[in-house]
Amino acid sequence: MTLRVALCGLPPAAARRLEGWLAAHPALQLSVSFSAPDVDSLLDRLSESPAHAVVLDAGLGLEGLSCAQELAAAGYAVLCLAGGPASAPLRRRAADLGLTLCPDADPARAATLLRRLLGLGAGSAQIGHVIAFHSPRGGAGTTSLLLHAARSLHGRGQTVAVVEVSGGGGAAPLLGLRPGGGWEELVGLPPEELLSDPCGPERVAAALRAVEPGLHLLPSAGPAVMDELHPDLVEAVLRLLGPCGCTFALVDTPAEMTLTAAAAIAASDAVCLIGLPDAVSAYRFVQVESLLAGLQVPPERVHPVLNRWREPAPPSVEEALAFLPYRPAVRVPEESRPAVDPSGRFCGFRPGGGAARALERLVDALVQEVAGT
Repeated sequence: MTLRVALCGLPPAAARRLEGWLAAHPALQLSVSFSAPDVDSLLDRLSESPAHAVVLDAGLGLEGLSCAQELAAAGYAVLCLAGGPASAPLRRRAADLGLTLCPDADPARAATLLRRLLGLGAGSAQIGHVIAFHSPRGGAGTTSLLLHAARSLHGRGQTVAVVEVSGGGGAAPLLGLRPGGGWEELVGLPPEELLSDPCGPERVAAALRAVEPGLHLLPSAGPAVMDELHPDLVEAVLRLLGPCGCTFALVDTPAEMTLTAAAAIAASDAVCLIGLPDAVSAYRFVQVESLLAGLQVPPERVHPVLNRWREPAPPSVEEALAFLPYRPAVRVPEESRPAVDPSGRFCGFRPGGGAARALERLVDALVQEVAGT
């Protein structure tokens, strides 16, 4: 069943963009029934063409917020888009009224919030699932595996944020983005103030870099800035990505277990533990097991992954996997084709190849665990 969505006060370009996005993703079970320029026109149209949800632009002012409150009381799912010229006090007023705000006009983010409000799909009341990708050694292909998982989730209609908590910043060039934004705009903010601010989700959303609709990056700001990042701020930002409309946040952590990496892992719903099929990774896996236990990460939340798998593996690898209290490892076969195109942008593993199939199984397991779908 497809549920009808009415739009009110959105700029024509934003309305067309949202309508086109929903039409291109029928699995979301949402479609735009009409777009009204103002509140009076909206109420007239609703009497003729009933809808299940209403999206209002916060730029409609207090009249729009009053209408939104009345519609919510009448049983409509109501979403306010705060991506226009609405003032900060107006947005705070919307939050005070208990209205759900979308911090920008990104159609994928708006669709995610609408589905949550409408209760569509198992686990739809929960968004902002956090999955940390961690390798206790460098060069294991952690960023490539994370980006493939992000692309897979995005292809399933999910809104995904890739979050870097290391100083390396390797994801931005792979996604074709120039440095800038991200943590640089958030570092130094008091975590408690960010969490208590009704505009907190909007401040986090403003720091995200859009790769394409529904796929975002919170890039590293370089070693100097990331060294100043407080672990509590990392946890606060991860908590606010859900209210931003992100269904999943995939966190790229450094090989060294820094305080920020530990905070991200502790705040995660699942951890992908990445290694290579060699004795070094076997030794590091055993080492990091006690660290994860110290962070109170339950063993059932850990997904071991052996990247660039090839037979035969050293006996030490099999011995380490048998010793660890985790589920069987996902083994991603080594591919001859690089996961980047000639320009250096990430293009993913060969469709239908062994690596791609293994990663899809991993994504299926992660979605089942953290979202129950």
